[in-house]
Amino acid sequence: MIAGYIKVENLDQALQALDQNQPAARILAGGTDIMQKTRAIRRNKTNDLVFVDIKDIKEFKSISREDDNLLIGPAVTLDELIRSEIIADAAPDLILAAGYVGSPELRNRATVGGNICSKNPAADL
Repeated sequence: MIAGYIKVENLDQALQALDQNQPAARILAGGTDIMQKTRAIRRNKTNDLVFVDIKDIKEFKSISREDDNLLIGPAVTLDELIRSEIIADAAPDLILAAGYVGSPELRNRATVGGNICSKNPAADL
């Protein structure tokens, strides 16, 4: 059962919301994985889940390059990754790979962090 939704604007708020709502807190950004699991969430009788929405944390939406490293925030969507000039310059194959993931609707919502952190062994990134 979904017991709550908290939209945070910065990392401190996110950490506080996660800490105050343990063990029920779950991080939400794109939400595509959660949308696929709504039946399981409804059947969950032991925990009332509280979603902490980190999508608008500025630091989590950034793409930058420092020396030979690409820094991609966890809330960057696959579409934002595809459209990034920084990625196009530094890692054009990443743009090609992200373009093969799902439909345009999915790429508009799915985040880099969610894809990497999902428990799905067939995750695309």
